[in-house]
Amino acid sequence: MLDELIFLDMVNEHMGTDLSTADLDRPLVNIDDWDSLNAVRMMTQLERSFGIRVPIARFIEATSLRQIYALIGSIVPA
Repeated sequence: MLDELIFLDMVNEHMGTDLSTADLDRPLVNIDDWDSLNAVRMMTQLERSFGIRVPIARFIEATSLRQIYALIGSIVPA
C-alpha cells in the first residue's frame, strides 16, 4: 500500500512545495503552481516511480491530492 507521506514527498519534490497531510483535501486549484502541465508531469513521475500506468481520464477527474493518492494507491501493487 502506498504511504501518504511517501506520496506527499514525491508531490513536494516535483512541485517544489511543502504540503502536509492536512493539504490532501485542499482543492488542486488552491495549490500554488498547480496547472495542467505540472499535473501531467507529476502523473508521469508517479508512473515511472511505481512502474504503473495511470488512466489519464481518472487522473484528470481528481479534484484533490487525496483523490490522486487514492487513485495511485488503487494501482500500485501491495
